[in-house]
Amino acid sequence: MITIKGATIEGKWGDTDLPVFCVHTPHEFNQLVGYVKFINGSNGTVLYRGQNQKYDNLKPSGARDKKKAVSSALIEKALKDADILNYFKLDVPEIDGWKKYQEIIIEAALQHYGGKTYCMDFVDNHWCALWFGLYKFNPDGTYAKRSDKEGFLYIFLYLADTNGANIRGLYIGDEVYTVDLRKAMPSYFLRPASQHGWVVRKKERKDDCDYKDNVLCVIKIKVEDADNWLGSGALLSQENFFPDYSIDEGYGVLLSRQERSGVYKPRYDLIFPPKTIQNYHHSNEYFVSDKAKKLQPVTPVNYLDEDGKEHPIDSINTLYALLLEKGWSQESSENEMKWSSRNPCTYQSAATALLVQDIFGGEILRYNRKGKSHYFNYIDGVYVDLTSQEYREHPFTQYETCTDLGIGKKKIKNTQDKKSILIKNVGLHIVE
Repeated sequence: MITIKGATIEGKWGDTDLPVFCVHTPHEFNQLVGYVKFINGSNGTVLYRGQNQKYDNLKPSGARDKKKAVSSALIEKALKDADILNYFKLDVPEIDGWKKYQEIIIEAALQHYGGKTYCMDFVDNHWCALWFGLYKFNPDGTYAKRSDKEGFLYIFLYLADTNGANIRGLYIGDEVYTVDLRKAMPSYFLRPASQHGWVVRKKERKDDCDYKDNVLCVIKIKVEDADNWLGSGALLSQENFFPDYSIDEGYGVLLSRQERSGVYKPRYDLIFPPKTIQNYHHSNEYFVSDKAKKLQPVTPVNYLDEDGKEHPIDSINTLYALLLEKGWSQESSENEMKWSSRNPCTYQSAATALLVQDIFGGEILRYNRKGKSHYFNYIDGVYVDLTSQEYREHPFTQYETCTDLGIGKKKIKNTQDKKSILIKNVGLHIVE
C-alpha cells in the first residue's frame, strides 16, 4: 500500500480493492497524482475524471440511458454527409476511407457536446478535474459552484491504454480506443480544447459497458479545499469550459444539423434528431429588448416533462424552449402548406404572441413585412418576440417603432384555435 505524507486512506472504492485517498493540501494532491503517474510511466497515460459523487461504477451516459443512446445507424448517417466529413477533416488522405476512425470521432464529438453515447469523458490535468467536481450541473444547462463546503468531491485516476498505435489523436488499445480530442478534432470545436478533453470508448458498443476496470485510485477532497486551490481565473469558468455556439463554431455546426435545435442553416441537410445534443443557449435565438429584466408570469402555468412530472413556466426562455421542442407544428401554423420543421417558428407569430400574453400579460404589437403581419409582445417595458427567427435572414430590430396593437377581429378566432393547439402540444395547464 502506498503512503503519501499527510494523505489518509479511507477504505476501498465500491466492490474493488482500489484505495480511496483523502488529501488535505495541494502538496498531498500533487504528490499522490505524481506517484500514480510515475509507477504507470510505461503503462499508458493517467487521465482524470472529476465528479460530485463517488459512484460505484464508471458507466457512460449511453449505458445509463439506453433508450436515448446515439445509435450506430445515426453515426452512419452522419458519415454519409460530405460536409460533415469535411468539417471534421475526416476526408483528408490520412483518414479518408477509414470508417472505424471516422465513427469513433463522430461519436466522441457527440459525447463531448452532450449526446448520450458509449464514450466516457476524461481530462488530462488537475484543474479541469477539480472544476468538474466543484461545480454541479443544473437542468437548465448551467453549472453552479457547490455551497456544501464540508462536502466532498472525487477525482478518479484512470489508466488510458495509449501504448499502441496513435493516428491523429486516436490511440488503439487492446480493448478500448482512447481519443485526445485536441488532436483528433479541429480547434474550431472549442469545448474540447478549453476542457483538455479526452474520451475513451470500448471497441464494442455494448449497453453494459463500464470503465471501472482501469481506475487506479479515487481521491477525496473537501469542497472548501478544492475551491481555495482553484481560485477564480477566467480559464476556470463556465464561460471558458462551455462557450455558447456563437463562440464555439463546431458546436454551432452540430446544432445546425439537428432538428429543432434553434440554430438554422438552410442549405444543409438535417442529420440528428431533436435533442441528440443539448442546446442550453436558446436565449440567443429570439428577441428580448432587455434580457436583464426577468419577466414574471401573471398566470401560473405548468407543463409536463417527458417523465410526466409537472414544472412551472417560470421564464420566457422556458416557454421558448418548449415551443421549439414540441409546441410549433404544422397544425399550429397559420399556413400549414408552407410550414417546415426546419424552422418551426414560421407562421406561428400570432398564436405565440397570444400565448405569451396569456402567461406573462402585456400587449400584442405587430409590424408588416411584404404584406404580412408579424406579431410580438410588449411586457412591462420589454419587447419580446419568440418567433423573430421567422425572418432570420432579414431580421427586424426596430420594435420600438411599431404602434399597431392586437390581433384583428377577422383573425382572432383562428389564432385562438392555433393557440389551443400550441397548449396541447406543449402540455400546458393553468395552476388552480
